Amino acid sequence: TITGTTNFNNISISGTLNGPATLNVGGNFANTGTFNRGTGTVVFNGSSTQSISGSSVTDFNNITVSNNINSPAVQVQSNQNLRGVLTLSGTNTVFDADGSGNTSIFKLMSTSDNPTVDASIAALPAGTSVSGSITMQRYMSIEGANSNRIYRYISSPVSGAAVSQIQAFIPVTGAFTGATAGAQSMFLYDETVITDINASGTADFNDGYTNFPVAANTETFAAGRGYAIFVRGNTAPVSTAGSALWELRGPINSGSTPLPVSFTSSGTVANDGWNLVGNPYPATIDWNSGGWTKANLNGSIYMLDNGLGAPVYATFNGGTGTNGGSQYIAAGQAFYVKSDGGVPVLTASETVKVGGTQTTFFRQASVSDMIRITLRQGNVADESVIRFKDDATSTFDSQWDAHKLRNPAAFNLSSFSSDNLKLAINALPLITDCIGSVKLDVSDVTAGSYSLDFSEFDSFTNSTTKLTLVDAFTNQSIDIRQVGSYAFQVTASTASFGSDRFSLKFGEQVASITAVGNSRCDAGVVTITATGAAEGNYRWYNVSTGGTALSGATGSSFTTPSISQTSTFYVAAANSSGCEGTRIPVVATVTGPQPSTLSAANNSRCDPGTVTITASGTQEGSYRWYESATGGAAIAGATSASFTTPALIKSQTYYVTTPGLAGCEQVRIPVVANVTTLDPAAITVIGKNLQSNYTLGNQWYLNGQPISGATGQTIEPQKSGVYMVRVTSAGCTTSADHEFVITALEDALPSHISVSPNPTRGVIAVAVESTNEVRAKVVSLLGATLQEKELEGTTVKRGSFNLEEQSEGMYILIVQDGNKVYNTRIIKKQ
Repeated sequence: TITGTTNFNNISISGTLNGPATLNVGGNFANTGTFNRGTGTVVFNGSSTQSISGSSVTDFNNITVSNNINSPAVQVQSNQNLRGVLTLSGTNTVFDADGSGNTSIFKLMSTSDNPTVDASIAALPAGTSVSGSITMQRYMSIEGANSNRIYRYISSPVSGAAVSQIQAFIPVTGAFTGATAGAQSMFLYDETVITDINASGTADFNDGYTNFPVAANTETFAAGRGYAIFVRGNTAPVSTAGSALWELRGPINSGSTPLPVSFTSSGTVANDGWNLVGNPYPATIDWNSGGWTKANLNGSIYMLDNGLGAPVYATFNGGTGTNGGSQYIAAGQAFYVKSDGGVPVLTASETVKVGGTQTTFFRQASVSDMIRITLRQGNVADESVIRFKDDATSTFDSQWDAHKLRNPAAFNLSSFSSDNLKLAINALPLITDCIGSVKLDVSDVTAGSYSLDFSEFDSFTNSTTKLTLVDAFTNQSIDIRQVGSYAFQVTASTASFGSDRFSLKFGEQVASITAVGNSRCDAGVVTITATGAAEGNYRWYNVSTGGTALSGATGSSFTTPSISQTSTFYVAAANSSGCEGTRIPVVATVTGPQPSTLSAANNSRCDPGTVTITASGTQEGSYRWYESATGGAAIAGATSASFTTPALIKSQTYYVTTPGLAGCEQVRIPVVANVTTLDPAAITVIGKNLQSNYTLGNQWYLNGQPISGATGQTIEPQKSGVYMVRVTSAGCTTSADHEFVITALEDALPSHISVSPNPTRGVIAVAVESTNEVRAKVVSLLGATLQEKELEGTTVKRGSFNLEEQSEGMYILIVQDGNKVYNTRIIKKQ
């Protein structure tokens, strides 16, 4: 046992040597016994060629060569194994891996793939090299649900290795020379084959797989190309019980190594430019290393993990992965990259190596501002990552986003970019205080119970950022920080899965508001309102986008400036940080004058008093009567189709209307209550004529009977009697009478009529010799009938009239004998 740091010249082991942390060797290393490597490093630091030999196969942990001799510095002269890292730290160092006879086997061991336990060769500084052939192992677990039969995606870390080498460990079947019997079991991927769209709307990558080898098992693996090999874990010659370990031998791939990539357009970019490439080096490589030359390539890598019961794609981009995806790619591992056009270039250099780094495809470091979502059912799971970066966009970012590749036999979870691409990794702009939303897609599911599990959300630099899962199917909103897992059911309803059920909202949510417009019937201010947000958190605008909020308008109600026509305003809610939601329109309506649907009827009277006027055209009780054409208040209680005015002494116009659109009144229509008051009629005696004070509308009467044709303003009396004129104007009448006596005719009664006594103080007797019907009456000088009767008798008709109650004066006795009328004056005395 050696302890401490000691420099040795030659070391020869015949017994057992327990290696120290560092064993410096300046000469040769020979082992015919046992060397316990421990976790130490053997440093070859001589100044001439140093050899490693012995009958025992030494299991080295780490080997470092600082010897600068390039002829070579260290020469492996017998079979040796390396479990750790071979590092050439000199400036011109050459490590001869197969010795002077080119027969020695220097084997890089691999004993696990979860996590990987692989030997590796570190990055080779300029001027250094590994000469000869090495043997590189790749351990692969026997796994998979199909009787331990799964595809693995491999690459060769050495050059010139033939397919026949791997056949010693894993059957390679097909129709080529040297094949194991069976259908083709190994393939390379040809990007130039146009991929079709499958039923899920994504590319079917299986279209690009082509047979390898084509003709014979002497065909060799190309540096940097990926291959798919079907591993029959229960079929010989699988090399080691419980594993599908395989070895390839040849000179290592080193230096600048191009990986074969291309882009062939089918017209659908999402389906094109997929290339299956492989790690070309005998070491883990770092996809994030600056040692790559990448052109016209997306920033993501993709690997299908078939070892699960339901295989899923692992992805990685920019610092985060899904389903175990990592920036570290193990030796012998193949992976997908994608080009979106142009001439893609992918070249690795020595500096992409991370010798000694072991990977299980798990994330190596925390990424800030991200959330990992896992769709889970039992032991089957699929992941999607959403992260936020200051240089990301909401559309597909080729250097930050990863496409969602459809898992071939499992359900699928993804999120959408704003240009509607399904993504496994979705990088978005950094969250501001405003709410953002991302749709999730849950597809290829069957009816049953599932969960969405959320993790790594504690990576948000702002611990108050709200994270909300919205379930549109159940109308629930779930605070992810409070509930890390959400159980849900998929049913036969198409709304229970797909792209319309779930979404994630980020940031402080802005309240959802509704708004109510208002109206008025003429120019002026209008008060409009909104509800749903806290008072003071409203913003009112007069434009739908842009512009500045109206000063001071932060309340739920807003009174507009005076407007003369219908105008649209806009309101948005703001959160406590001032972030606004969508502006919604609110209409302030000015209806303006509305045509009337009513009709109305005037009415009249001939002297002071009330007038009833009417309207029609609406339902009873919906009328409004006014005293003015505009303005003023409606007459209280006047809501019927008819309206009775107060007592009027002259004509007056009223107005009637009814409510119209938005309760605004129609145009008021006039209705006239006519009151006609005529001047009293008067008769003036002019010479032999009587004259009315009206030029028109006259009708003259004598003793109460109309005088035919007497309608002029004057009349010449032909006999004594009471003359009356009746004047008609505007439907109204007025009258006056005048007693006119023609002396020569005043008592000229015929002889067969007698009246006595006359004058009288009371009763007068009338006798008429006639066989006709005889009637008689006493009228006043104004033509008013005081008494009237039919005289009785056979040949002499008799009757009497009692004037005792009448005042003193003159009266007229009118006797109608058959068709003849006679009159005479009667003088009443007291």
